[in-house]
Amino acid sequence: MIFLAIGFDFIKPPIVDFAIKTLRDGSTRLKLRTFESQARVHGKETVGGRETLSTVLIDYDYNGKVFDLDAVHYAHDIENAHWSVVIPAGKLTNKAMFVFLDIYGNESRVIVENKQNKPFSGKISKKRSAYKK
Repeated sequence: MIFLAIGFDFIKPPIVDFAIKTLRDGSTRLKLRTFESQARVHGKETVGGRETLSTVLIDYDYNGKVFDLDAVHYAHDIENAHWSVVIPAGKLTNKAMFVFLDIYGNESRVIVENKQNKPFSGKISKKRSAYKK
């Protein structure tokens, strides 16, 4: 008897490179620079770019223990906004978590901390390396 199982590959988190900047109106913009995912699909290794982004989940005030979902942004909306997400003024606190999901079910979690307790006055870049050697 031969069984074929096709499912999610949770082994390889995507590589994410983005910048965060506070805008003049007080809102905050997350600009997705690069997104790369790798997965094994039907026995073959696949590599994809931003087209493999599925969703970005945000916890505006991450407490360091529990991810409390505050916002969901879908890939087609992010693409239509020139690969960016705008967070309304006053929502983002000193510590936030962003979860980037690809179409294969892999996720990359990134915590952003604002230790100066000020609005993001410049660009803050975070790059999450996905592949451990």
